[in-house]
Amino acid sequence: TDRYTAKVTALDFGTEYQYKIVCGTHEGEQLSFITEPFQEIPNLNFDTWTQSGKNWYANDEASNSYWATGNEGVTMWPLPNKDATTVPVDEPDAKKGKAAKMTSLTDIIYVGAAAGNLFIGSYETNASNPSASVSFGRDYTGARPVKLSGWYKYDPQAINHGSYPGTLTTDECNIYVTVWDAEGNQIGFGEFVGTERVDTYQPFSFDIEYSDPTKKAAKLTIVATSSHYGGHFEGSSVTGQVGNGSTLWVDDFELSYY
Repeated sequence: TDRYTAKVTALDFGTEYQYKIVCGTHEGEQLSFITEPFQEIPNLNFDTWTQSGKNWYANDEASNSYWATGNEGVTMWPLPNKDATTVPVDEPDAKKGKAAKMTSLTDIIYVGAAAGNLFIGSYETNASNPSASVSFGRDYTGARPVKLSGWYKYDPQAINHGSYPGTLTTDECNIYVTVWDAEGNQIGFGEFVGTERVDTYQPFSFDIEYSDPTKKAAKLTIVATSSHYGGHFEGSSVTGQVGNGSTLWVDDFELSYY
């Protein structure tokens, strides 16, 4: 049996459409489908922040309630001058309004290093098993996005910590999207890796590829980090390669659906 495919764009969210297949003088029966609904991702422009003590949260309350960071894990250690590694900045350090600024540190007690990070998920410090402090993703049942775009600048520093993957001499940043289905299987992924110094805001974008287009989304995360491998642990220590002071700024993210 021959199989034909067609892609239709610019359809409305959560809308029923009718269609039929026509081949010459032959017409198939009229069928219908309903497009997936729109689900808003809050604070994609990173204009909303709340502060509690040394910690900043990219939410309208002082908790890791939707967007999360590892700030609490950094500021809790009994060392002087350990401020939050992910903070808001205003114009002109932002593209517009406010932006997120992430800075990597490599002199963190017990774990060795901490990459600046911002992600959709949750964070609760687990001192006995630091790698278990992070949980990526939040419930998401909206239309499956096919692209993430936004603005960034980056100041990478020389690697001075870690052994994995062992190929870097200068740090690199990472922005990525992961989508899971209801069984917890990864069905969508896309990423951007920045390896160069970018002194003024530049646009980035990447496609989100799906392994099975029939699977519906149930959970989604967006992650940005100033050190690509700063989340790589062996035991209780970060062994990913990190450059002290590597700094990533991001602003005005946008998801596209066709």
